[in-house]
Amino acid sequence: MSENKPTYSLQEIATWDEEQKVSLPTVQRGFVWKPHQIENLWDSLLRGYPVGAFVLSDAGNNTFHILDGQQRATAICLGFARETFRDSQDFYKVFIDLELPKADDNRKYIFRVITRAHPWGYRKQENTKTLTAENIRKAMDWYDDVADPLNTPLEKFFPYDAGLPVPFYLFLDEASKDLNANEVIKKINQEYKHWHNVKRKWLAENEEELSRYSEQEAEAILEAKINRNINFIFNEVKEMLDPAKGQKIPALYISLSRIMAEDKAEAIDASDEVENLFVRLNSGGTQLSGEELNYSILKAHLEREVQDEIESACKQLFKPARFITIAYRLFQQENKEAQQTDALTMRIKPKQFQRTISKQSKDFETFVLNLIRDKKIQGKTLLKYAQTILEYNNKSQPFGLPFLIYSKIADTAPELMFLLLYRIKFKKDRFSAVDKTAERDHRTMLGMLTLFMWFGKGENLKDHAKLLANIWPTASTLEKERFWSSETVERAYLNEVLLPFPSFKSSKHEYGLERILEYNLTEKTNVLNRFETKAGEEYKLFLQKVIYNRDLILYAQRHFIESYFSHQQFRLEDTSLPFDWDHISPNKLVRNKKNIPRIARDWYQTNGNFRAWPYALNRMDSDSSPAYKLNPLEIREDENGFNEIKAKWQGFIDSNKHLISGIEHISKKLTDWSFCEPKWAECYVSNIRYDWKNVTKLNIDRNIRMIQEWYQELTIEALRKENRTNIKDLFDNRKWSILPINNSSIDDEFDTDENINRISSSFAVSNIQLHFYFSYPDGDNGHLEDGKIEFGLFEKEGNNYIRKMKNKTENEIDFQNFKWVFKDFTLVSGHLNSYINLVQGMANWLRTLPVANADKELLINQLKEILSSKFKATLK
Repeated sequence: MSENKPTYSLQEIATWDEEQKVSLPTVQRGFVWKPHQIENLWDSLLRGYPVGAFVLSDAGNNTFHILDGQQRATAICLGFARETFRDSQDFYKVFIDLELPKADDNRKYIFRVITRAHPWGYRKQENTKTLTAENIRKAMDWYDDVADPLNTPLEKFFPYDAGLPVPFYLFLDEASKDLNANEVIKKINQEYKHWHNVKRKWLAENEEELSRYSEQEAEAILEAKINRNINFIFNEVKEMLDPAKGQKIPALYISLSRIMAEDKAEAIDASDEVENLFVRLNSGGTQLSGEELNYSILKAHLEREVQDEIESACKQLFKPARFITIAYRLFQQENKEAQQTDALTMRIKPKQFQRTISKQSKDFETFVLNLIRDKKIQGKTLLKYAQTILEYNNKSQPFGLPFLIYSKIADTAPELMFLLLYRIKFKKDRFSAVDKTAERDHRTMLGMLTLFMWFGKGENLKDHAKLLANIWPTASTLEKERFWSSETVERAYLNEVLLPFPSFKSSKHEYGLERILEYNLTEKTNVLNRFETKAGEEYKLFLQKVIYNRDLILYAQRHFIESYFSHQQFRLEDTSLPFDWDHISPNKLVRNKKNIPRIARDWYQTNGNFRAWPYALNRMDSDSSPAYKLNPLEIREDENGFNEIKAKWQGFIDSNKHLISGIEHISKKLTDWSFCEPKWAECYVSNIRYDWKNVTKLNIDRNIRMIQEWYQELTIEALRKENRTNIKDLFDNRKWSILPINNSSIDDEFDTDENINRISSSFAVSNIQLHFYFSYPDGDNGHLEDGKIEFGLFEKEGNNYIRKMKNKTENEIDFQNFKWVFKDFTLVSGHLNSYINLVQGMANWLRTLPVANADKELLINQLKEILSSKFKATLK
C-alpha cells in the first residue's frame, strides 16, 4: 500500500517521473498546455497562490497514477528542467525575466517559455500571441550560428521579447540547495552562454535612456539592476520552496481500480463512471473533447503496447482520438449498423461509444488492429495507402497534396477522411498513375476532397456532416469512376451545402475566372462585382472566399514546401506552421497609410500578396520591395553591406544543396519557390499611392494563377455539373397526370401541400384498374433528397387488390383506405445512369410484391412500356 501524503512540495513533484513515484494511467492524454499556461502557473506558484489539488490513485508498491493534474505537474517539471511524463523537456524551456513587470501588468513575475516551434518565445505583453515576422527577423540576429531555427536545439535560444531572461531552473537549483543569491549570480555567469548577448541587447534597447552615461557607467547601472533583481527573485524562490512554510500542493486520492471494476455487481457501471470521472476532472482545465474522452475510455480496455502501436500508426496522418472516431464508424459499417440515425456523424456521444465498447471491446480492438496491421491494399495498410494516395511526391505524384493540406483534412474534416477510408475499404477504390485514365481519376479524387474541404461546410461553415449525408447515396452505391465525378458533386449541392464554383475557362456559354486576368484596372474597379455581373451572382461568394484561402498558397508552393520542410516540423507541440505568411510586397507600404485606392488596399491582403516563407529565408530580405526579395544580389558590389548579404545567401545555399546548386540561381529559384511570375522581380514599388496599379495587377494575377493551378492539376472543371443527358426528367409534368385527379373522393389522400405527385394512366392487372404514382418534395432538387422519392401502385376504385397484400409485405401500405402500396427510393443524380438505376430499382421492387408471378410480369412490362413511350428510351 502506498503512503497517501496530504501535500507535496514542488521539489517532490519535479522528481515524480524521474523516481517513478507517479505515472500516467493508460486513459491519460499527452501534454496539451500552451506556453502561456506554463508561464501563468509559475507566476501563481511564486506568488503563493493555490493552484488546485492533484487527484491520485494507488498503483501499488508505493506508487501512484495521476488522474488529474498531469498538465500542472509537467509544467512544474519543466521549470526545474527535469524529466516529464511525456519527455516534453526537449520542446519547452522556462525562463524568468529579471526585468520586473510595469505597474499596469497583473503579473508579479514575468515568466517566459520558448518552444521548438517558437524558439524565440511569445510576446511579453500578450503571451498568447506569437511574435510578428518583423520581430522574428530581429530575434534571429541575436542567436549565434543559427541558420535553420527549427533544426536547432533549444539551448541555442532565449526569449527575444524579454528584458533580461534567465533560465528559471538556475534559481530553483540553488534555492533547493539552500545557497544564497551570490551562487545564482555566479552560476548564471558560468553556465548561461547567452548572458552576454542578453545584456548587450538590453543595453541596445535602453540606449536612449542611458545616453547621458558613459559606456562603463551604463554597464554598471545594468549590473546593479541585475544583482538587485536576482536577490529579490531568489528570496521569493527560497520562500516558495521553504520546507515548512513554502508552496505545497494538496493531493486527493481515489480508487481507479474500483471505478474500472469489471465486476459490475460489486461496483457501479464502469463505463459510466469512467465518463463521469474524466468529464468532471477536466471541467476546470483544458477539457477533454468528445473524441479524446472516447479514446480515453477505449484505452482503459487496451494494453499499453496496443496503444503505442495505434499511436505509431497514426503519427503521419491522424491524431489517435480522431482515428478512433473514424474507425468506430467504419466498424459500424462492417457490422451493418449504418441504419442508425447518427451512424454517419463523427460526433459520437461518449455514452453511445461506451455501450459499444462494453459489449464489443475485443471485436472493436481486433477491427482497429486489422486497420493498422493488414497490408492487403497494394502491400499497404489502409492508413498508409490513404496517406500514399493523398501526399505529394515529386516524382510519382507531383499533383498530390502537401502535408499541411492532407493533414488538415484529417484533423478538421473527419467526415471526408471517413468517406475516403470507407471507399478504399468497402468499395475497393484504388488509384495509381500507371496510365492517363488512372491518373485522371486520381487527380479528380484529390480535387473533390479539396473542393469539399474548402467549400462544403454549408452556410454557417460549421462542419461537413450535412455534405456527407447529402452524398451518402453515391458513396454507398456508385463505382469508383462515377463516385469521384460530377454526379457526387451534384448531390453535394443539395440544400446549398456546397458553394457553387464557376468555370475557369470561358466559353460561349460561360464566363470563366480567366477573364479576370483581362480586366483594365482603375481606382473604382470592383473585381468581385464585375465578375458577379458577368458570371452570375451565385459565384461571387466563391470568389470572395477562394482569394483568402491560404491552403491554395500551400498547394501552389507545394514543390518548394515539401522539399524544404520535414513532416516532423509540422507536428511541433504548439503550432503546425514552421514558416511565416510573408507579404511579398511589404505590409509597411499600406499600414496606417491614407489615400490608397480601395482596390489596392483590398487586394493587398489576399493570397496574391502572400507566400509561405521559412524563417531562415525571411530573416534575409526584411520589408523590402518584391524586386529585392526575388533578386537580392542585383545591387552594386560596392554598396554597403553587399558582402555580408552575399555571405548569408552563400551560407543558406551551402546548407540546402538539394534545393539550389549555386548563388547564380538565386533569383530564378526565389521566384519559382514563391510561385511568382518573373515580372514580380521587376516591381520596385515604394509608394502604393502612386504605384498601386502595378502591385494590384500582380496581386490579382497571382491570385487567379493559384486558382488555375488548383483547377488544372486536380481537374476541378470536370467536377462541375455536366449537361443533362438526352432523357427527359422522369418527373416532367408534361409526361404525367398531376394529382389530385378528377375524383373528389381521393383529393385529400395525397399530400399535395408538401409534395409533387404524378400519376400514370390506368392499366389493368387481374382485372383491377391500377396506376403507378410518384411523390417527392417540392423544390428544385427535391427528388434528389435521400429516400424522398415515393413510388407505388394506386388502386383507384378500391377492389381489394392492395388490401390483400396486408401482412404479406414489408413495404408501406395505406392502412386507412388500403388503396396504395409504396416504397421510398433515391435518385442519385440527374445523369442517365442514375435514372436507369432508379427504374431498375423500381422494377426489382415490383418483383418483391406478394402477388402472382403473372401479375409481377404484367406490372414490370407496364412500367417499361409507360417509360418507353413517354421518354423514347429503352429502360431495362
